[in-house]
Amino acid sequence: MKKIRFLHGTHSDFSRELDKRVKAYFRENNLSPYANTEMIFVSVLFTLLYLGAYALIISNRFSPGYMLLFTVVMGITSPSIFLNLAHTAGHKAFSRSKRINKLLLNSLELIGMNAYIFEYLHNRVHHSFTSIEGADVIVEELSLIRLSENQPYQKIHSRQVWYAPFLYMLFSIILVFSMDFQLFKRKRMGNIFPVNHPRKAYISLYIFKLFYVLYTLVIPMIVLSVAWWQVLLAFLMMHAISSFFFACVGVLNHQIDESLFPSFDEEGYIHDFQKNHELAVTIDFSPDSKLATYFFGGFNTHVAHHLFPEICHCHYPVVTRIIQQTAAEYGLSYKSFTLWGAIRSHMRYLKRLSVPPSVQTAH
Repeated sequence: MKKIRFLHGTHSDFSRELDKRVKAYFRENNLSPYANTEMIFVSVLFTLLYLGAYALIISNRFSPGYMLLFTVVMGITSPSIFLNLAHTAGHKAFSRSKRINKLLLNSLELIGMNAYIFEYLHNRVHHSFTSIEGADVIVEELSLIRLSENQPYQKIHSRQVWYAPFLYMLFSIILVFSMDFQLFKRKRMGNIFPVNHPRKAYISLYIFKLFYVLYTLVIPMIVLSVAWWQVLLAFLMMHAISSFFFACVGVLNHQIDESLFPSFDEEGYIHDFQKNHELAVTIDFSPDSKLATYFFGGFNTHVAHHLFPEICHCHYPVVTRIIQQTAAEYGLSYKSFTLWGAIRSHMRYLKRLSVPPSVQTAH
C-alpha cells in the first residue's frame, strides 16, 4: 500500500508569510500561545457546572423537575470538557506542561470518550489528511450519512436529508458506545498500517467505558427515587443536547455545500501544499463571536486551528483576522459563515449527496 504525501510539501509562500505574521503578533504583544486567564476560567467553570449538576442529581434532594434541569446543564457543559479542555490539551496547546496537557486530555474519559484513540486518530490522521477520502477516517465512519461525493452511494442516502438530523441527536452516543470500538478495529489509519494498539490501551478502553456507564446510569438508577426508565430517558436527553454541539463541530467545519474533498493520485500524491490544502478544505462559522468560541471550543475558528493546532483557541479570533488578510493578499479563498448559514449549507449539501452519482453526472 502506497503512502499518502503532499506533492509540494508542507509550506508555501502563503504559509511562510502567515507563520511570520502570527509569530510577530505573539512576540510584539508579549503573549503566550497557551491558555490565558479567561480561557482557564471558562474551562474550570464549565467543568464545575458539569460535576456540580451531577452531584446535585445524585444527592436525591430535588424534585424530578429540578433534576431534569440539572441534566440539561450536564448536556450543555459536557461538550465543553471535550472542546475546551481535552481537544486543546491533545494538541499540547492548553499548557506548557506536558503533564497538565496529558491530564486534561484524559478528561475525555469523564464524558465517555476514549482519550487514547482520539489523540491517535485526530492528531496523526485527521490533521495530516483532512477531508482526503481514503485517508481521513472520520469521513468514512458515518456510513449511514453520505458526507463526501467519493463515498459509496447507498439507497438509504436518498432520504438522508430527513433522517440525518435525528441521527445527529445520537452523535455523542455513537461516539461513546460505537465509534471508539470501531476505530480500535481499523487496520489502517492514514499512513499508519498495520495499526497496532498496546494491550493497556484496550484495558483502559473497557475500564473507562464501564466507569462511564456506572456513574451515569447504574448509580443514578440505584440511588435516585425515580424509575429506572426515567433515568434512561434523562441520560438520552443529556446526549441529545450534547450531540448538537458535537454534530456542529463534526460536520460544519468540513462537510457543507462549499466543501472540497481532494483525492490522491495512483502514486499516493495530493497535488497541493499541505497548509494551502488545510485552508481550502476547512470552514469557519461565526468566527467573531466570543460566545461561540467558548461554547464550541474554538471550532468556530477552525481554519486557524488546522493551520496552528499548537496555539490555544482563545487566541484564534485574532489569528483568524491575520489569516483572512494574508489569504486575500495571496489570492486564496477563506470560507466563513454564520452558524445558521453553515447549518443551512450543510442541509443543502446532504440534499445534493442524496442523489445517486449517475443522476448528478447527467445533470
